[in-house]
Amino acid sequence: MTRTVAIEREELNGVHEFVLRIDGERLGFLEFTRPEVGVMRIEYVEVSPQLRGTGLGRQLVAKAID
Repeated sequence: MTRTVAIEREELNGVHEFVLRIDGERLGFLEFTRPEVGVMRIEYVEVSPQLRGTGLGRQLVAKAID
């Protein structure tokens, strides 16, 4: 069975995130702020417990850096 993994940037009510979805289900996110031009501060990263150790948290960080 192939699962669809997507990491997309989202903003809701002023909160900036990269959201990890697997088959459409939100299973992780990275929250960030932009304190000044050209600077991104990663505030928080969370991945569902069943996905820990899979490298998906690292993929969230890599996507934010890109």
